[in-house]
Amino acid sequence: MPRESRPLSPRTRRVAAVAGTLLLVVVVGWVVTLPMRQTRFQVVEHRLEGAGGTIEVQGRLRNRGDEARGVLVEAYLYDDENRWLGTAQGTLVRAPADSVIPFAIPIDPGLARAVERYSLYAGLEPNPFAPGD
Repeated sequence: MPRESRPLSPRTRRVAAVAGTLLLVVVVGWVVTLPMRQTRFQVVEHRLEGAGGTIEVQGRLRNRGDEARGVLVEAYLYDDENRWLGTAQGTLVRAPADSVIPFAIPIDPGLARAVERYSLYAGLEPNPFAPGD
């Protein structure tokens, strides 16, 4: 003869709901922060400096790993309608282990007037997801 199941008490349901919600928040938080935790190089500060025809992207880069040489820093340039204009790049000769180092990427004078926004990438190899023609 099969056993009849008893309904869960309201207290047990609340505890299960709270535990399930907390588990969901932890999982979502872990997934959302995963890219930040895996990135070896992190841009911690950046700004567009200059006026008229002479503009550069300046900032600071954090190396979370061992010493690196030849760190590529790319700035993807966009106009006021979010159209990709081009890419400006610079290379950091040396990035000591666990350090924060400054960088400056000059922007071609032909593009400087049209640049309204930019995005940055830093790594030891070119960005495989970089915008292109």
